[in-house]
Amino acid sequence: MENQILFTEKQYFRQFLVIGLLAFVNLFFAVGFIQQILLGHPFGTKSAPDAVLILFLIGAWLLTYFTLKANLTTTISSEGVSYQFTPFQRQPKLIAWHEMKTCYIRKYSPLKEYGGWGYRNYPKNSAYTTSGVEGIQVVLKSGDFILIGTNKSTQARAVINSIYEVTN
Repeated sequence: MENQILFTEKQYFRQFLVIGLLAFVNLFFAVGFIQQILLGHPFGTKSAPDAVLILFLIGAWLLTYFTLKANLTTTISSEGVSYQFTPFQRQPKLIAWHEMKTCYIRKYSPLKEYGGWGYRNYPKNSAYTTSGVEGIQVVLKSGDFILIGTNKSTQARAVINSIYEVTN
């Protein structure tokens, strides 16, 4: 049987707080670079050496680049649920339907349950989220839990329910 894609979603970190914090950090080090290196005036009362300031500015740019490029791609197919959290995972990870004890949509508390959004890998309980409070909860037959965040819970729920109707 051919693998049939039934649902796909790609999410990015685009929360106002994340973008605002990145903008502030970049602006702070850019002002420091301009003031100290281009204009020749020390940046602050105990200014860092020029090389350190340049490294921090480059670090802020890299952090911004990787945060804006990071994304979570989720696919539900006839084979199972797959996810890839770029740049942390090079290849999508497929969880086959036969490996699952159950799979359903649920609300979750990102801060209480996982300490925030992102790539969270705890023993027996992993989460891959970028925003929101709903996710695809996969419980493996091994007893491990995997939560994959979704902003399209209605569509994902319909697909998961149709799969379980077919397989059960």
